[in-house]
Amino acid sequence: MQAHEGLDTPFFRELGNVLDDRDAMLKLVRRAIRDEAYAGEAKYVQTGVADALGDADLAVAALRRELEAEPGFGEGTMAQYSHVAFWNAPYSGLRAHPGFKALLVQAGIVDYWRQTGRWGDGCAPLGAQDFQCR
Repeated sequence: MQAHEGLDTPFFRELGNVLDDRDAMLKLVRRAIRDEAYAGEAKYVQTGVADALGDADLAVAALRRELEAEPGFGEGTMAQYSHVAFWNAPYSGLRAHPGFKALLVQAGIVDYWRQTGRWGDGCAPLGAQDFQCR
């Protein structure tokens, strides 16, 4: 996989050396979130690793970093393909995390859902002001 563009990074190389050590893997994800030069451009890798290891707090932090790098994220004008990042983390309970809800609001997705009445997979309104995702 390191031969793929954007994956030959210090983070990815070190991750391959600790695949049998969950704590070491999570430590590398934390470092990657703090240090872009260490992490490289494939930010989705950190989100996926944290999610696969069941750490929803770390997964939401990685997802925030991933989404904040996308043009238009905070303005609700992010490109359509970038929204896939929200749904690529099914293992950690990320979607029930308050930070996930905040990212959906910040991206303008919740406004869209309320306007259209078409809610995303696993998400639904809770009254006029709140919503939940699972």
